[in-house]
Amino acid sequence: MKRIVKITRIEHEMKDVKRLILEKPKDFTFIPGHSVMVSINKPSLEGKKIPLTFTSTNHDNHIEFILKKYSNTLSEVIFSLKAGDELILNEMFGTVRYNGKGVFIAGG
Repeated sequence: MKRIVKITRIEHEMKDVKRLILEKPKDFTFIPGHSVMVSINKPSLEGKKIPLTFTSTNHDNHIEFILKKYSNTLSEVIFSLKAGDELILNEMFGTVRYNGKGVFIAGG
């Protein structure tokens, strides 16, 4: 499923947290609650991947992730990217499935 997508906007949420807004390919869908392995579209970094969970919905006209920066990790490199840079969306994974109305509690 490898898709190359451009970062269209980056918003600073906190000192070490950013919201990444990406272009959404026309026929792209995902299962809410699932994650995707993301890499940076640069030859030296394509093999390095980080799991990110979608914070957008399939109804949005963009893809969105919230990213926390950790030192000496790929998140630190992604944190330094700018609008116009490209990411690669690789394989999606997850076991969470929507089964109707309910309550979701998450910590962290």
